Amino acid sequence: SMVPYIGGVWSDTIARVRFTKGSRFVSSGANGQKQNFGLFLGTDFVVMDNLSLNLEGRIGDEQSVSAGFIALF
Repeated sequence: SMVPYIGGVWSDTIARVRFTKGSRFVSSGANGQKQNFGLFLGTDFVVMDNLSLNLEGRIGDEQSVSAGFIALF
């Protein structure tokens, strides 16, 4: 069977990282996010009673896709 889902996410992250080598500045790291709100949608495919496959995508604040297996013992 297939179990679809959709949701929203709000996040606000600012990371400031500074590396120096001796007295020389090397990198400034990441800045704040461009968008704070995003959507995710996905589905769980139930393969057997104790095994399912999950596919999920995220858009808005980031663009990503993930896949995974869930095994129950």
